[in-house]
Amino acid sequence: MTDTPLTAWVESAEVPPSGLHVWRIALGAGPPPAQATLPTDEAVRARRLVDPAARSRFLTLRVATRAILARYVDGAPAALRFGRAARGKPFLLEPATDWAFNLADSRDLALLAVSRLGPVGIDVEYLRDVPRRDAIARRMFPADLVAALEAAPADARDALFFRHWTTFEALQKATGAGMSGPRADPAEWRVRHFAPAPGCVAALAHAAAIEARIHFFSFAG
Repeated sequence: MTDTPLTAWVESAEVPPSGLHVWRIALGAGPPPAQATLPTDEAVRARRLVDPAARSRFLTLRVATRAILARYVDGAPAALRFGRAARGKPFLLEPATDWAFNLADSRDLALLAVSRLGPVGIDVEYLRDVPRRDAIARRMFPADLVAALEAAPADARDALFFRHWTTFEALQKATGAGMSGPRADPAEWRVRHFAPAPGCVAALAHAAAIEARIHFFSFAG
């Protein structure tokens, strides 16, 4: 739950050719970046956001995602083209690649998981009070996890809830099923938890057979 050690992030201009990679993107660190690397549709979406903070977060996330993924395919950020699977999971359409990725964000923090070992799913949440927490758990979690949550000390339940929630989301994103699709078979997947920043928890899901090390990178622009 809350005893997960904080992740040690490193800045790197080059990335290892193998393994599982997680990138940290700070969404509120400064003024919004230039939009030169964004296609017209994304730039239009940004301009439609009335709230300046929301617009800055959107621009930072889109520009950073393109900059990071461009390193893996040796391409220009502006040239990347994305597609979406049947239930909305994004993938790189152009250039074609065997690198898979997944993205999550919460407040001022985004995480981008990248792997060429197969599909990945990632989720991140800041710990907080959740209205109707127990009702949500009973609707979304299997019975054994609900029982564990209800048996936990009252002051530990929010952290335990978000550990289960990030597990659920990461698994559903890894399979591409989404929130409402068929539930992932836990036997086929492995979920690793880490604390990307104080007060939050994250989960990375990948195929159970993968034993690769996770490399944690901090995006610096």
